[in-house]
Amino acid sequence: MSRYHRSVLALVCASVLLPLSACEFEVGTTSPAGGSPDTGPSAGGDAPQTGSQDGPAGQTIDFNGLNVQLPASWKAVPDGNGGGRWHITTGGSCGSYGYLEADACRGWWLLGADDIAQGNEGSPYSPGRPYYPQTDSVPCPTDPETYQTTPQSPQAQGLVPVGDHRGDYREWAITCISPAGGARTGGFVQRLVYLPESRILVVDNWQTPGLMNLLKNATWR
Repeated sequence: MSRYHRSVLALVCASVLLPLSACEFEVGTTSPAGGSPDTGPSAGGDAPQTGSQDGPAGQTIDFNGLNVQLPASWKAVPDGNGGGRWHITTGGSCGSYGYLEADACRGWWLLGADDIAQGNEGSPYSPGRPYYPQTDSVPCPTDPETYQTTPQSPQAQGLVPVGDHRGDYREWAITCISPAGGARTGGFVQRLVYLPESRILVVDNWQTPGLMNLLKNATWR
């Protein structure tokens, strides 16, 4: 872990941790629905979302039993790793910086077992932490001249529908700092949906419009 990554932890004020009992909720609510991630049919209700998923249909992704229908304007590319990772871009310019969690490409990632196994600074991903597989400083996707911090608690959590399964939803407010002196320069929201039994993790650093609705309408084989 670099000195930047260590030093910024003290700068981040921990947000209030929501109840640990899983909940399925609409925007702005935290109403408990019971159950646990990826173990059975969802109880219904809308997931947290921004925007909608309108327009003609495009590619269909089949990933670990999950079938997702993308809008025509989105592009899905298997990103190495033996087909265990997909990068879905939603348009605009795209820059790669050698870290999947730092790519300045508007869109989201669909990750499998290998990436989940190192999603917490080289250790297995835990829903109690952001997705941060590196052990050193990582650029912010929204401003590659700055570095990401790791907050202590999510700003929202619960269960969201992924087809007729449930996914563990966490929303993290990531702060970006300057490499010179550690001054805060902005930030971004990382949204994660985890299905442990299916070995699927959705990582969205751009609050992608329509993504949560797309997952809700997914199917399983």
